[in-house]
Amino acid sequence: MEATGKARTVKQFIDRGRKAQSEVNKIMAKNGDKPAAKKPAEKTAKVPKVFAPVEVDSIIRTTYEYSKFKRMPGNRPIKPHHVEEVKKKIMEKDLRTPIVINSQWQVIDGQHSLEAREQLGLDVPYRFGSKLDLHDVQTLNSTSLPWTNDDYAHSYIEQGNTHYKTYRAFRNKYGLQHEAAMMLLSGRDMTAMRKVFRSGQFRVANLADAEHKAGMFAELQEFIGQHRPDVFLKAFLIALNRVGFTFERFLERAKENRRMFQYWPTIDENLLMIEEVFNSGAGKKVAIRYGERADKPVRSGAKKKTADLRGWSKEDKIEKTADIEQLVDGGLPVVQACEREGLAQATFYAWRVKFGKDVKALLKKRAAA
Repeated sequence: MEATGKARTVKQFIDRGRKAQSEVNKIMAKNGDKPAAKKPAEKTAKVPKVFAPVEVDSIIRTTYEYSKFKRMPGNRPIKPHHVEEVKKKIMEKDLRTPIVINSQWQVIDGQHSLEAREQLGLDVPYRFGSKLDLHDVQTLNSTSLPWTNDDYAHSYIEQGNTHYKTYRAFRNKYGLQHEAAMMLLSGRDMTAMRKVFRSGQFRVANLADAEHKAGMFAELQEFIGQHRPDVFLKAFLIALNRVGFTFERFLERAKENRRMFQYWPTIDENLLMIEEVFNSGAGKKVAIRYGERADKPVRSGAKKKTADLRGWSKEDKIEKTADIEQLVDGGLPVVQACEREGLAQATFYAWRVKFGKDVKALLKKRAAA
């Protein structure tokens, strides 16, 4: 009863205060005054991020001597269709946007405009920019016509990078899409390799193994068609690493059961299809979707089948959590990723919370490797 009495007292006090404020507002309104409005909280102005400016000469020069200009080694090749688009825009309205060159007369920005103006027989407005290199070319061009994976490969090949030479030759030989070639050559999922490839840090892990797997994948093309072959390839690479799975038997079953192949958008659905094809007409079934990994590592302090997690070091736990994170980033559901790595889902979530910063640092390190 005492608590109820206190609550009523507080409520009465608040009601009286509101009534008094209402009376004050009425009196002020009669006198022509306005009630004092609440002053809005002052917002702290956001300080814009300052970037280092590119030093470009303010003087615009013009010339008809097209041969003076040189191509920057490592720059992407000129695309004829884009030159045609630039020519149409110039003929509609010539804005005379100057190209940017360095002290060696190498074109930093505007090589398509240069080509278009030369073909139209027009003079070329240009400016000099100091201390500009290939990285500046990539940055400037990414704001106009974005660089493709082929552009980056071409750039690093011209700089003598043998890994990118191998990448292009490998793609051409087997007719693979970019992601499929990257997965086979690097041995890693594309999620961790996109930035690596564009930064020039891509490395071929095992060419002989990549060619062996690409040959097998080529034999399966007649069954899978062109519907997202990269997703099927991810599932196929997982199947290759399952205990009891052999390519020879799978190819034989595939030829006998062509109708079982159809397009599926996820890795898990493709794994299920591969499992059904592989086990068709077989007495003993092989678990592929949730099967045991052939290369499953045996860690110190852990048995092969029943792992004693208390024997795992902190580094082991961080590495295992990072492995599962990469699979999830690659499109595999958490349940399947944990099953594939032999770790309980609850344990994975607990480790992800406990070692979150360390896991992110390890994933970042892997991406940069």
